[in-house]
Amino acid sequence: MKANPRKYYPVVYSRGEIKRLLDNVKGRWGLMARLQYGCGLRISELCRLRVKDVDLERGKLYIRASKGDKDRCVPLARSLQEPLVAHLKVVRKTFEADRQANVPGVFMSGALDRKMSQACKRWEWFWLFPMQSLSRDPRGERDAAKRRHHILPR
Repeated sequence: MKANPRKYYPVVYSRGEIKRLLDNVKGRWGLMARLQYGCGLRISELCRLRVKDVDLERGKLYIRASKGDKDRCVPLARSLQEPLVAHLKVVRKTFEADRQANVPGVFMSGALDRKMSQACKRWEWFWLFPMQSLSRDPRGERDAAKRRHHILPR
């Protein structure tokens, strides 16, 4: 029986290929790749992680409003805990610089923004992978303030 040329066959990488791939990605991109691979995250879930979603004590990662608007909890590899602590120290500096510059805070969905109006300025709600620069929300109003958004899936 011949293979159907129109049928899609998924590509599954070997352990060696995955190791070589992850060894060649450095810095925060490497941490993001390891988190995505090690925790089974979709790219959008990875980008939208907040500081409060990482529980280093219990070794858990909380994914909020995932596919089907469901929340889930996944184990966090021990090998990622130390790099995450180092990454959080760098992100904390960005957070503190934003607070010093009186940036309006991070984006919060409409209901959360109304319910907890000051949460956008608190450390636990800050993005785990924030953008380097401030920007206006493209979905928002024309005169919306510049704020810190999460890194984009692109």
